[in-house]
Amino acid sequence: MNISIKYLLFGIMVLVFSCKKAEKNVEPIIINTILNPELENEFRKKDLKTLYPKLITPQNFDSERDTVLAKKIKTFQDKLINGLKSEKINWNVAESQISFFTRIYFDSIGRIEYFAFKINNDEVKLDAVEEFKSLLEKNISDVNLGIERKTKYNHCVNFTLPVEE
Repeated sequence: MNISIKYLLFGIMVLVFSCKKAEKNVEPIIINTILNPELENEFRKKDLKTLYPKLITPQNFDSERDTVLAKKIKTFQDKLINGLKSEKINWNVAESQISFFTRIYFDSIGRIEYFAFKINNDEVKLDAVEEFKSLLEKNISDVNLGIERKTKYNHCVNFTLPVEE
């Protein structure tokens, strides 16, 4: 075989194998100890601080420099919370609000990979938690924070939802 054809074939192979395939949008994984303790345990074993450093901390936040970042975070949080408020869940609790603690793990372009949540109310029953998880699945699959970084990152979004009767 002619040497130039060998180089041409080699070049084509290098090109084919080096082209980065576009990642398809993968559904976020929702983590909650009540719904799936095994999944949460496996997730917690990962080195999350290294894999997903915090997006912002009081030490690295500069209000002048990060104004756009703060606006994107606020828009994301508002969209998420408004989507969750739009549907009624039968919480069946005495309180007028339900508090949520979350940590959201993003890929480097702002897509949600993992959404870990805890409901801060021991009276909430399993069926309400499952209903909330379904609501989350509908509201987070195509939400993007829109912040690009060199690495993956995490961000907390803690909020309350009203209890509707």
